[in-house]
Formats: sequence, C-alpha cells, structure tokens
Amino acid sequence: MPSERVLPEILAELELAGAGPDRVTLLSGTRFQGALENMDEQQQFRFRVGEQVREIPQADLTLFGEYRDVETGPQLALADGSVLRADLLQLEAGQLWIGDAAGLGRGLWSDQRLPLPIVRGVLLQPPANSLARDKSLAAMLAGRRAADELLLLGGETLRGTVLSIPLAGKFAPENPSGKAPLDFFMISLPGAKEPLKVAAGKVAAILFRGDPAPIAPRDRLVVGFRDGSLLQVQQFQRMESGPSVKLVCGQSLQSPLNDAAPLWRQITLVQNHSPRVTYLSDLPILGYKQIPFLSLAWRYGADKNVLGGRPRSGGCVALKGIGMHSASRLAYDLGGEFDRLEAELALDDQAGLRGSVIGKILVEREAGRWTTVYESPVIRGGDKPAIVTAGLKNAQRVALLIEFADHGDECDYANWLNIRVIKSAP
Repeated sequence: MPSERVLPEILAELELAGAGPDRVTLLSGTRFQGALENMDEQQQFRFRVGEQVREIPQADLTLFGEYRDVETGPQLALADGSVLRADLLQLEAGQLWIGDAAGLGRGLWSDQRLPLPIVRGVLLQPPANSLARDKSLAAMLAGRRAADELLLLGGETLRGTVLSIPLAGKFAPENPSGKAPLDFFMISLPGAKEPLKVAAGKVAAILFRGDPAPIAPRDRLVVGFRDGSLLQVQQFQRMESGPSVKLVCGQSLQSPLNDAAPLWRQITLVQNHSPRVTYLSDLPILGYKQIPFLSLAWRYGADKNVLGGRPRSGGCVALKGIGMHSASRLAYDLGGEFDRLEAELALDDQAGLRGSVIGKILVEREAGRWTTVYESPVIRGGDKPAIVTAGLKNAQRVALLIEFADHGDECDYANWLNIRVIKSAP
C-alpha cells in the first residue's frame, strides 16, 4: 500500500494510463502515430513512436491528435478565443480568481488571478446538447457588451454589474455547523437601490462587459487538453514552481502538475498555425450556390456545420473547416499560390447514422476549364472521416462540391474538416 503517496498523484497516473499514440500530421503531408512527450527550449516537439523518439520542429507540425469538449462547467471564454476549464473562487477589484475549488490538486491550473477584461464569460451549467453548447460559447466570444449579464436557467437575462460570486476554495468561509451555505451572485441593476441576490443554482452563465480581442492568425498553437480546456498559446514556459502556458491574450497560466503527472500528457490536440498554411474558412469566397432537393435552402458554414455548431465527427471537435449541405458548390480564388490541399470529409455528428453525400474538388488552371482532382466515395453518417488530398499546382481557383447520394438530402450535413491549402517550401 503506497501510503506515502497522495491521492491526486495516484488518480493522475490512472488517468494517464489510457494516453496512447495519436495521429501526427506534418506540413510536408507526412502522417504517423506518436505520443506527445514534451516541447524543448528550441521549440521542437518530441513524439514517442514505438521505442524511438522523433523530434519535430514547431514549424514542421500541422496537427497532432484531436479535441473533445466536455459537458461540465465552469468553462471560461477568454478574449483571445481560449476556453479554460477551471473553478471560480472569488471576484474582486476587477480580477477573477480561478483554480481548484475542491483543493484536491486534480485541476490542470493553479489558483491564480485573471484580469477581468480578458474574461468574456463563464458557462457555469453548459447545455448537455453539443449544438446548444457550441452556440453558447460562440455567443460569449462574439460582440461588444456594455454591461455584465447573468443568464438564468429559465431564459431570463439580468443586465448590470456583477459585484460578487459564490466564494470557493481557499476563499470559502468557515462552516463549523456543517450546513450547506447559501451560495449566491450579487448584481447591481440600473436604477435599483440595492444589489440583487441570485441563487447560484439558477445561474447558467455569466457574460462580462467588454470587447473581444482579435486572434492572431499566424504563429500560434491551439492546444486542447483532457479536461476540456482549449487554449490559444503563444509559448510554453518552464518555471521553478511548474510548467506555464502563455496565451495569445498575454495571460500566463500556471499548472500545479509535477513530474508524476506532466502537463504534456494532458494534451490531446496541438494545431499549429503556420505562415505556409491557409485555412479556406479564413479566405473570402468567390461564390456559393446550393440547389435544394425540394425547397429547403441551406447556407454554408465557415468553421461551423450547416446547423451553426462547431464541426464534429466521432465526438471530436474540428476547430477549422467548412460545413456544406447537398447539393452545393463553394469556390475560392487561389491565384496559383498553393501546392496542395488537405482535409478530411465526414458527415457531422448531428446527422447520426443518417445522411449520405459525395464530395468533389475541382480546380481551374486555365480560364473556364475545370478539372476534378478529388472525388470521395459515398460518405454516410457514422463513417470515419475520409482523408482528402489534392494537387493545386498552378490552380487559380478551387471549388468544393457536395452532391446527393442515397435518400435525397436527408441530414446531408457534410464537413470539410480542417480544410487547408499549403504553399511550397521556399
């Protein structure tokens, strides 16, 4: 019986037991299975491939692994687009304390303060439905807000200034009686003489006033973690007290994890934004046309499925991509700058086991002459994503087509997952 070891270390090792190799995609198009070990000071990722260690410079990496979000809260949406899974501990003087309310050391992030201007909102009770959850997070990250808002479970919204939140963790008041304390939020409403108390169990989300910050399109990493955190990362840092992550918004997050449970083993996704890679969803479209099977018209989605949620396949969330419905065509101007196209094609998880499409990619190298460079088999709901590669040398324009297959257009929610065009090495 290892009595000298603390419970958090034992639990962390049990969690890590299931961590295995994932697919690594390089800028060259090479793919292999590897387990992420760390990133050194020279910005090189180390992957364990069988008994060997393979070192990959950050500039050569496109994708590693997959990201799965979680249904539990709190989930903090930050101004740079990051989503941070952590408990709320205290709100004071324009700062929000976060950390591990239980004090068991199982959280990925140490107790620390976040400047309130970088916090867009908090999902306290995220919707169980993934589509509703995606839309809730998107609403938090978008648009300017002139006041704080408490979103209540019944659908009501209170606007004003949030003064306090339920105290937790090291800030929780002593409770010698053993009775459960009455947790509540306090919000000052315009025109009201006294602040309003709102029971914590009634609050679904908090939105804070302010403007979203632009996300840097290049030279950053998007990193997903097992706890559901999804961070826009400038740099990984090593400090005496443990590893730290510097975000695009400038905030550094300290982790309490030590050598028994390294932060690296908690990473499930690394997506590198390289100057040589352009995601089609970031380009202006040349034209879009959709032909309804009967009368219902569908729009395409940039980094969304056609229903307005994030593209999902097999329970995993794709951060970039294009959602299209049968039968439709979407075209982009490439100007002959790119060497090849890469993506995966699947029906969105919202289709379940229904839906069936055929995907095609056409390129125009000479004016008016389109050539098919990729055609998928029939893609049905529940199928694994089909890997897509197409040559683009001298291509002036590219067109994505989603066509009918079986059963008309029922649930034909097609996703071009992480579809990107890549320039040749200089």
